[in-house]
Amino acid sequence: MGKPAETRWEKYIDNMIAKHLEDTPGLTARTISDYKSSIRSLLRKMDKHGLETDPALIGPKELNAIYNIFQEEGLAVSTGKDYVNALKLYCFAAGNTSIEKKKLPWNTDYRPCADWLTKSESRTLLNADLNPEQRVLIHLELCLGLRRIDSVRLKVEYIDWKQKKLTVLGKGHGNGKLRVVDFIVKDKPGMNTEKIFREYIEYRNTMIALAKARNPSVKVPDRLLIYLTKNNLGSFSEDGVAIDNRIKAISDLTGVPFSNHTLRRTFGRTLFHSGVKVEDIAAILGHKDTKTTLKYLGLDKVDHSDHMNMLDFGDDDDD
Repeated sequence: MGKPAETRWEKYIDNMIAKHLEDTPGLTARTISDYKSSIRSLLRKMDKHGLETDPALIGPKELNAIYNIFQEEGLAVSTGKDYVNALKLYCFAAGNTSIEKKKLPWNTDYRPCADWLTKSESRTLLNADLNPEQRVLIHLELCLGLRRIDSVRLKVEYIDWKQKKLTVLGKGHGNGKLRVVDFIVKDKPGMNTEKIFREYIEYRNTMIALAKARNPSVKVPDRLLIYLTKNNLGSFSEDGVAIDNRIKAISDLTGVPFSNHTLRRTFGRTLFHSGVKVEDIAAILGHKDTKTTLKYLGLDKVDHSDHMNMLDFGDDDDD
């Protein structure tokens, strides 16, 4: 539907938030931002599939269609429910209650977000012929365990070259929760953090030089991850669409199917199976407790299943 449609979305989204604020005292700026990001991301998906995005016209047909898309994509149930809740608020703000009480046949999400790469697939990504931007995106998530939003919020000054540490501004109220992640120092493809960062900084500086040559007054974003358009520089939005598109391009290029969460979960599971304590993995990932980490990495169900299959009563000849 193009830019005019997205302009209309903003008006509807503002109405949605305004009405939601009336019923939800104390709603934080971060929660409001998350609502906006979720509905924008969902509307782009609906628009891409040719679905109605006008909140006054969305009905059960569109809701069922987006539910089926979620199923085909294998989206986690909890994420799908968050999207649908935002969509219902979006419609309600326009006086449309046609989907307000609509129930969807969600599957039981016993093990949400439990997908990860094999060691072979991980090596394929790390050994792939990628450009500096692609390499740093893979490294940030697969080798340092960052969330998508963690990567987006990085700034150049967050890199401590001397101490070989990276300050990460993660999820949370206000400006997010700070944590520090150590560099990986390994002489293996894609696993030397300093080398990956320096290659990307050089790539970034080239973009800046090109932009300034075309437009001397161009403003350079303070974020680490930036991109070059014709005459301007931009930084990735926190709704994650730009990074998702780049991740999909890497997936298509390498033939390895994965998402941002896949890389982060693979990072955590690989540490766990290498003997790192769950408490330490939780701290690196920025989780509040180990229960979240066990569930996020699929360790609460998958590994217990493996343990149960170790039960052996022997053969008849053993009696």
